[in-house]
Amino acid sequence: KISIATFDVEGGANWALDCESSKRAAYDGVIGEDEDAPRNEICAIGVVHLATGAWAEVLVRPTGKIEPLASEIHCIVDAHLVDALPLAVAWARLMSFMDVIDGGRDDRVWIAHNKRFEQRLFADEDMDLGDRWVCTLEAARDVWPLGAVGAAKPHSLGALHLAKCGELLRDAHVSPAADAGGARALIRAMAEEKGVTDDAFVARCLAAT
Repeated sequence: KISIATFDVEGGANWALDCESSKRAAYDGVIGEDEDAPRNEICAIGVVHLATGAWAEVLVRPTGKIEPLASEIHCIVDAHLVDALPLAVAWARLMSFMDVIDGGRDDRVWIAHNKRFEQRLFADEDMDLGDRWVCTLEAARDVWPLGAVGAAKPHSLGALHLAKCGELLRDAHVSPAADAGGARALIRAMAEEKGVTDDAFVARCLAAT
């Protein structure tokens, strides 16, 4: 029900985060804008610790069905979620995992590529993760204005990961932990570009918001 890979080193409160939605509207940028639209729900969450690379991901059982058009993006279908955890239980499991890795820090920073997507999904689920968020999409537009030159979407996570980290982002959307790992890799690449530590770069991004 929950997939975890951990390392022995602790430290840091910065976590890359990625979610997948049961509704295609979330990916089209219209989440929450139509009061009569079906409720958007999280169907998978992945987290990766910035300092150590420790990661976990979990499938989440929504109250409604997965839209086929959403499945086209992340390949998750209703049959995958028969034994999945309800969101409250899944999030509690992830929080317990993060407590082990970072010692239960209460100053966690959430790192996401296009943070508004995750923020709106959690808001739709009536969950408040606070205001300590860093968006790797916004940061990349500042550090690398041209993005991945020649790519159709030069500031997409996959294009930037290939161009700036030197490798293909495998399991994009299929694994939320993979996407969160991609956001982590971008933070590290941008920090190196600026000649600062990863945590210092995250602090700069927070100060700029």
